[in-house]
Amino acid sequence: MYWSTDPLLRVPAVADVMSRNRFNKLNQYFHLNNNHDAVQKGNPGYDPLFKVRPLLDLVHGNSTKHYHPGQDISIDEAMIKFNGRLSFKQYIKGKPNPWGIKVWCTADPRSGYMLDFSVYLGRVEAPTPHGMGHHVIMKMADRFLGHAHHIFFDNFFSSVQLAQDLEKKKTYMCSTIRLNRKGWPKALNAATAKKMKVGDVQFLQDGNMVATLWKDKRAVAVLSTNAQPEMGTAERKAPGGKKQVTIPRPILTYNNSMGGVDLGDQLHAYYPVGRPSVKWWRYICWWLFQTAMINAFLLFRLSNLPAPTRAGHRHIKFRLDVLRSLCKGNSVRGRKPIQAVSQAGATAADPLSHGIARMPGRKKNCLVCEKAKVRTGLGYGVQTVWGCPVCSVHLCKGQCFAQFHQNLSKSINQ
Repeated sequence: MYWSTDPLLRVPAVADVMSRNRFNKLNQYFHLNNNHDAVQKGNPGYDPLFKVRPLLDLVHGNSTKHYHPGQDISIDEAMIKFNGRLSFKQYIKGKPNPWGIKVWCTADPRSGYMLDFSVYLGRVEAPTPHGMGHHVIMKMADRFLGHAHHIFFDNFFSSVQLAQDLEKKKTYMCSTIRLNRKGWPKALNAATAKKMKVGDVQFLQDGNMVATLWKDKRAVAVLSTNAQPEMGTAERKAPGGKKQVTIPRPILTYNNSMGGVDLGDQLHAYYPVGRPSVKWWRYICWWLFQTAMINAFLLFRLSNLPAPTRAGHRHIKFRLDVLRSLCKGNSVRGRKPIQAVSQAGATAADPLSHGIARMPGRKKNCLVCEKAKVRTGLGYGVQTVWGCPVCSVHLCKGQCFAQFHQNLSKSINQ
């Protein structure tokens, strides 16, 4: 479609920069690593992400190096949509893309900047005495520990042990928690939650650690070491406008700072890139392109450069500026000139006496069909190995050959 000869379908921004054949060849041979250097599965040094390793390391390294987050950091999982066969494909109920490749992500909740990420490859063989959730949070938050950051995550990861270990490293947390987690107060169990009425709240505190159980439409449990056991206010949508509601401070803190990864997913969804493929590594590649582009945009927006417009630099405008800079100086090479009639053919006494023969070399477009803009069903020119040796042009057998020499004879006799 991008390269269509129909002006209603052709996209000059694509067709004028790269030809269709060049795009198809680049797409056919597109790789990020040398497959001959890959270590086979089962051997020491095997890397499941070998096919994307150079790009993954490049984007990961630059993402972690060029941004210093504020106090709050959120950790969650993101999904790269993929429905093919893959050993580490995951299913997460309730996600916009439930089937795909899971990525553990660390993000800034204010901007959505991706601070760190790690592709989940399945259960690790190394022992995890406190469970996978504990292992993931300690790994993804490792470079932020000891700097008084506040880490936010959901009930998949949370545990009392994790809160204690983070506090020992001078790092605070706030997360929802499941009522059956080890160490959670029995006074705030599921039986207690069933007896509570809407608006009821209970706090239990041990040092900085606060356990909160609040009954809204359903029971919500939060474990925190960075919020006081008190009530706060927030706005909620209501018929006819907004209303002020009273919410426990730990839950209010969690709601305000948990959505960093979701904000990043939202930015990914605005302007998706990539093409459908059966190769799983290409979907990771598109996701890495998106992550690099979004992180660059957020860094540009936070830089000290003056805003190009009163409203600031919009996301789409930034992408278009990057595209223009990449396309600058690139254009499709001119079309091959139409075949010229040889001197012998142009001055022949009787062109109608010329005979058709197989032309040497590769087949070429028929001169008559090319001038008439005749195309095959796939949109290619009509090619033939036949032609006129005297005139040195390729021509289809039959009507094209006869028509060409009739026109040549008329032009000579005039």
